[in-house]
Amino acid sequence: MTIAHMGGTHDLKKIKINLASLLDSLDWEDICRVHNVVLNFSVNGLYDFYLKETNSSVNEVSKDIQLPKSVWSNGRTLKTVLHHNGKVTAHLKCSKCPVEVSIEGLVSLASFLGGIRRQLIDSHILSDLQFEENKIPRVEDWLVVQWHYGRDGRYEFSGPTLNVTFKIWCANLARIYLKNIDNRLRGRLEIVENPKKTLPELFEERVNPKFVLHPVKPKKST
Repeated sequence: MTIAHMGGTHDLKKIKINLASLLDSLDWEDICRVHNVVLNFSVNGLYDFYLKETNSSVNEVSKDIQLPKSVWSNGRTLKTVLHHNGKVTAHLKCSKCPVEVSIEGLVSLASFLGGIRRQLIDSHILSDLQFEENKIPRVEDWLVVQWHYGRDGRYEFSGPTLNVTFKIWCANLARIYLKNIDNRLRGRLEIVENPKKTLPELFEERVNPKFVLHPVKPKKST
């Protein structure tokens, strides 16, 4: 891989990078994590309810209604957007504290999202006693339409930052970069995926040890 770097007005320098060697040198953690998770589901009548019964502001261009952000743990936040066609989009931002792709990570995430679903139900019931809870899909039925899936490096780095974006064989975008977390730089390898599957389906696939983003080298015996 060759990266072009502008050193001055007319100074174009090319830096060659051996991608395989770079991946090996960063020494990745065993566990994979996800962040920037985007989920979709549909609820008939929910948009009209918020439009008529609440003081929610409407985007003049998209006509979307954005609900107040919800805060999870360790700085994670969720933005919920209601679209006029009945779809609901939930954006989970957690780049500095990604969610582990493990059974524990799924349970924790599902519990938080379940609280968001409960808020939507309760807000509706306040003015519509006939509202049925099953109109809002269960969290396990929400579709993940995008997430950033990857590994963090084990060790800290110093010096200039790194950010390389490229396409892998399945046409998904992949990135290698250094992430500043609590004033510490750590390597991160991630793939931007558009899986269009439910959380249980995805976690079942990825917790399976046969699915590997990047092989973990066996530890040397002492």
